[in-house]
Amino acid sequence: MQGIFVLKFVELLSIAQGGALLPRESKGPNDNPTKTRRYPITTMNTIAPTEDRELDTRRHPAEGESTARRRKAPCCPTEGLPFDRRLGSRVASLAMLQLLLLLTGCATLAPSRPPVLTDRFVIPSEDTDIVGELQVVRAQEKDTLADFARNYGLGYDEIVDANPGVNAWRLGKGTKVILPTQYVLPDAPREGVVINLASLRLFYYPKPEGDGPRDVITHPVGIGREGFRTPQGEFRITQKIENPAWRPTASVRREHAAMGDPLPAIVRAGPDNPLGAYAMGLSIPKYFIHGTNKPYGVGMRVSHGCIRLYPEDIAALYPDIPVGTPVRIVNQPYLAGWRDGQLYLEAHQPLTEEAKRWKGSLEPMEKAVSKKAGDRQDTVEWDRAQKVAQAGTGIPFSISKGGSSSISSSGIGKLFARADASGGARTGARH
Repeated sequence: MQGIFVLKFVELLSIAQGGALLPRESKGPNDNPTKTRRYPITTMNTIAPTEDRELDTRRHPAEGESTARRRKAPCCPTEGLPFDRRLGSRVASLAMLQLLLLLTGCATLAPSRPPVLTDRFVIPSEDTDIVGELQVVRAQEKDTLADFARNYGLGYDEIVDANPGVNAWRLGKGTKVILPTQYVLPDAPREGVVINLASLRLFYYPKPEGDGPRDVITHPVGIGREGFRTPQGEFRITQKIENPAWRPTASVRREHAAMGDPLPAIVRAGPDNPLGAYAMGLSIPKYFIHGTNKPYGVGMRVSHGCIRLYPEDIAALYPDIPVGTPVRIVNQPYLAGWRDGQLYLEAHQPLTEEAKRWKGSLEPMEKAVSKKAGDRQDTVEWDRAQKVAQAGTGIPFSISKGGSSSISSSGIGKLFARADASGGARTGARH
């Protein structure tokens, strides 16, 4: 009863404040499945020395303005998967309501239309910091968050963080799911490829045509797990290989053998190749941007350092990214940007290594916000910024004084429950 009361309260509050209610009553991805694109393998090329020793891990939607690709993703068992972010009935409804009253000003929800997957956005001007809009869908009986992630171009951690308190593998019919398909662009030059490790997302800025506006294409990525961190810095694309072969290192072969999965010296192109059908080598040896034969690792830290994409995403990027393209890999858990005169903060849980080093400090967030606020420091609502950072949902929220007070959906009310339950301490670092 408490949970029902909370949802009803937020809906009424949204009406009273002029905020939009859930804009869509979309059916889930398992209600109307369509075919998944397939990419035939014709020849084999060899990468040496190659990387990405895949773990059989499971964890994994986007928004916008162009092609809607729908795919049916298989359901996965719940056993063995981390649900440390779930709050559910453990959070008192009264505390949640108090937090909702304190923290308002969420990012924009899309107008009432069926949700779509869009991975390409127009950047109208150099002052544009935020692209996309949030979307909300209703789950069908057999839907999972992993289904929605694959169907709407999101990573698994990304959609789980945006929906705290939701059972990722047992949504149930009618459950409202937030699609975190609004993005504050990384603080990096808008050219070539930019990969933000903290948000587990790639941004590609194609060269504009003539004097036209610049576009950005964004996809979720999987990155190196703890102990095999994806390197940060400025690199470039040095080679492109279709249907690559994989030469696992001796240590990787020992690792797989210990797991009862012995590997040959060369894994030829095909369904068992963890590099997928396309690979782009970086100027740092042994590291690639590539596809995968285990798409549920996209949006998680599961590789040995390489950057992996959904098969359909790497297939779309591969023809458009030439050799020599710059690649910047950054680690920015706190992204601040202006929109319609308001300052927004998109906060992600820091990677495990940073979480250990920072020990709950919010100084990195304060630096990111101060840098973007510039000479408008007095407009920042720092208490709200702190709670947005502690929640770490990956959804942009206004942190401007006197900012928007609309709560756009009943699901939004859960977004700050983690911060309230933690008593101000940072929680749920990625691992």
